[in-house]
Amino acid sequence: RLIASRISSAGRVHYSFPPRLEDVKADIEFFFDPSMSLSLYEHLVDDKMKGAKSLYLNDSGPNGCLEPDKGTAKEKFTMTSEGLLTCILPHCPNLEELHYITRKKLDTQRFFEALQASSNLGSSLKLLRISGEIDPPFLAALGRSGLDSLERLDISDCMSSQYVEYGADGGSESTDDDGDEDDDEEVTTAGGNKKDTQRAKDKAAPFKTRGGRYPYEEPLRTALAGLPHLKQLDLGFGANDLQALFWNYCVSRKAVRGVVKRHQTLNLTMSQTVPLPHEFPGGKQEECAAFRAAVNTLRYDEDEEVKTMARSISGTFKSSPNNW
Repeated sequence: RLIASRISSAGRVHYSFPPRLEDVKADIEFFFDPSMSLSLYEHLVDDKMKGAKSLYLNDSGPNGCLEPDKGTAKEKFTMTSEGLLTCILPHCPNLEELHYITRKKLDTQRFFEALQASSNLGSSLKLLRISGEIDPPFLAALGRSGLDSLERLDISDCMSSQYVEYGADGGSESTDDDGDEDDDEEVTTAGGNKKDTQRAKDKAAPFKTRGGRYPYEEPLRTALAGLPHLKQLDLGFGANDLQALFWNYCVSRKAVRGVVKRHQTLNLTMSQTVPLPHEFPGGKQEECAAFRAAVNTLRYDEDEEVKTMARSISGTFKSSPNNW
């Protein structure tokens, strides 16, 4: 209920999975079908694209391409979603949001060639949301993409564990973003009361003991260095099992703490809710009000356990009027 309130209040483009009634559609919405004729592209170009602020392209089907229509001027294009994006973007000079959804691994070269097809994208695009698998070179390429106006990058759950370099030479420990060794952070081991340091915990990652590296660390630094106006970075991996995958095979805790230290104005999220809706326009006060309203509604839920918990929580509202 709180997520639904957040989507409605923000009024910004949002596509939940599974879909919600509160979702807000983009100005241009296209579901890629690899079985369609390439000539269908002609029907996508219209005056609406010139003024479009947001584009949603969903390529959740099989990763395939079509033979181009014979005898047309577009024979040079292969029918992939990246190719279609290459065709569409030049006709969207005012685009501020691009939501690119796929189940496949993104082709770094094709994707960034598509972005370069639009001469205005670097100065107009403020939000880029990607769903699919990205490799380390893709992340690094974002920092060289020329998206100077980008304010939010959503790559939730896009990193993969398959790029770990097992037994790589020179598997030195990670350093903070500023190059300094990170301070030890105490954690409790699973075995009991014994204390250990975070450094030892990082060393315990399967590939670290074999001399490998965290594959996305340097690309992450490269990306952030090349996106000067970035305000929010959504990494996803909020669920416990996904967090283990992220910390052990993608990026170390040390590197993330270094990123936070260097980019102090950056809002870095690791949420279980993917994609994460925009913030309440009214800030914390509006969020608190929405939370209270959701809890009060659940006080009359059909589920007795939910009802009991909601009434217990609502009982704290009067004693803590300035909090939840």
